[in-house]
Amino acid sequence: MTTPERSASAPNIPTVRETGPELAKFDVSSWFGIFLPKSAPAPVVDALNKEIKVFLEREDIKKNIAAMGARTDYGTPQQFSDFVQAETTKFAPSSAGRPADGCELRLRRREEIENPAL
Repeated sequence: MTTPERSASAPNIPTVRETGPELAKFDVSSWFGIFLPKSAPAPVVDALNKEIKVFLEREDIKKNIAAMGARTDYGTPQQFSDFVQAETTKFAPSSAGRPADGCELRLRRREEIENPAL
């Protein structure tokens, strides 16, 4: 599990963080969000956010999302914006072709992959 917490659907599988002290800060999570243009009027953003909250509170939705091994999480538009900024900052080094802190990037030739003895 690459998330900080163990999965409710697989509680006996340890997280990457649990495998070694050097990975204590490891956190790579999949997430989904809804984005609007920056120019979207605040009343539109607020109305959509209110409906998303109602949707995520539905028991059938929670059940369907849990069945996929995921969980719902709700926040304000500002909290989501802050989260996206933090994720962008966290992965900026790796998206620029450099490994993120604590990660090692090792490129291997195709021959090495097909013949590990090389």
